[in-house]
Amino acid sequence: MALPSGHRTMPISTFVDYFFNGRIKIPDFQREFVWSDERVRQLAESILKGYPIGLLIFFNVKDVSYVLDGQQRILSLALIKNGDVTLRNGRRKSINLWFNVSNKNIMVTRTTRSPGVEWLKISDILRMSYEDIPEIAEEIERNLANSGKKVDYTTIRRNLFEVWETFNGQYKYHIPYYAAPANIGIEELGEIFVRINFAGTRIRAADIYLTMFEVANPGMASKIRNFRESLERKWVGESWEIDHGTLVKTFLAFLTDGKVKIANTVLQQADELRNYLRSQDNVERAWESTEEGITRAIELLREQLKIGGTKRSWLFLSEAPLITIAYYIGKRGFNLSDEEKKALTGWFLLAQFYHRYTSAPDTKLNEDLELAKNAARTRNCRMLIDKIWEFAGMKGITEETFSGRVTSRGNNLVMMLLALLQEREAKDFYRQTVNIDESQDLTIHHIFPEARLPSDYSDDEIHDIANITLTLASTNKTIGDKEPNEYLPSIPTEIRRQHLIPSQHLWDIRKYKKFLTERRKLLVKEINNYLRSLGVL
Repeated sequence: MALPSGHRTMPISTFVDYFFNGRIKIPDFQREFVWSDERVRQLAESILKGYPIGLLIFFNVKDVSYVLDGQQRILSLALIKNGDVTLRNGRRKSINLWFNVSNKNIMVTRTTRSPGVEWLKISDILRMSYEDIPEIAEEIERNLANSGKKVDYTTIRRNLFEVWETFNGQYKYHIPYYAAPANIGIEELGEIFVRINFAGTRIRAADIYLTMFEVANPGMASKIRNFRESLERKWVGESWEIDHGTLVKTFLAFLTDGKVKIANTVLQQADELRNYLRSQDNVERAWESTEEGITRAIELLREQLKIGGTKRSWLFLSEAPLITIAYYIGKRGFNLSDEEKKALTGWFLLAQFYHRYTSAPDTKLNEDLELAKNAARTRNCRMLIDKIWEFAGMKGITEETFSGRVTSRGNNLVMMLLALLQEREAKDFYRQTVNIDESQDLTIHHIFPEARLPSDYSDDEIHDIANITLTLASTNKTIGDKEPNEYLPSIPTEIRRQHLIPSQHLWDIRKYKKFLTERRKLLVKEINNYLRSLGVL
């Protein structure tokens, strides 16, 4: 039976008992146990002093309460009471936590050897029966006297009772918790989490699904984790750190034939998933398609865009489009024409440029997966492409949409600029044999340096995308604060053309705004030409 829903309190012993008997579980999406022994000691000390240790948050699925926030505390309470605990990866974690019967201090040691006769392991104290404590207190008093230490029996007994009642009793110390009911929506569940624990990472639908996969199909989470790790080793010199949520949603899409959001509430999702996961053959086929689809999608982007890994990529702002591409490839039998590869590349750029999945991502993924399924039947990505232009409210990049402030990577304008420079095989200004691409140590270069522009220009004007190109970091450092008139003449005309630098009469600081206008026109024209070459415009 799961915890009663709503705001309540419960004694420590009940939380620990529920954890050991499986009524409270740690979801697979939670990180590993990372608290140090000293942190556990501090928790025990806080509890013994009666200090609050914060709200524990759970979400209920059937008869189980999954820890949404408080995993480290739950596992620490189990450690304090039991002395050891088996973690999710099968590793056994032990702690040597000692209680001083005379002054109530708590100590942690590396060895199992007692620090002295006045120190008892807390887990040993908590294994005592309540009725045996007076007799044990007498024995400790005798041992202390024999060692030349005098502590009266009343103090020892009182301190032992205090520890026992705090961690074992039903009345002395209660921990507040909130258990979200099973009929709550995922979005509301995430909102509860982020509002209560502002320092935490918002729970996502994929996290809940991963937990449900593991409940219904033990070992599924390990498959996802192992595949994710294999992607990080697959391409030498690259680091493809794909988020587990991307893999979960891709698997879900193949399992359900095109859906990543299958119900509105946690309880409904659990019921729906149970139906999908009943057939082991379906599960295996969906997982094989996930592995192959994701791998082929990455290979496509590596080939078409020269993306060298998501960890440091300038071109990979969102992983959500990867799900749609992987699903389309799978529905095509993992065999794409050159036209389809180009079209999917263009769609990938547009989906990121227009922030297709920023809000209500699962709803939009459901829409796009349905389109991908239908498009795959005709071997034509047109449905997906038309949808992204409909979402953008226009067809083609305009000077208005390709404007804005840029100060760092991770920006949709910079992403499109880099894709264009790579397509044009643009070279670095000074190291003229080196292409501007993902494999290089790139940095944002202001053609007109900030230090030389008059103070009456706003930050938006100074850092406008039309004043930006990309160079090697060493080149940017060498140019420093030189004005365009000082350094651009030494750069070959062909390289300036590759970077779409307007003609020399606009390199004067006094003509900065005209420079921005002219370069933006050049950029937009060539971006649209690039999109046409990909077949998306």
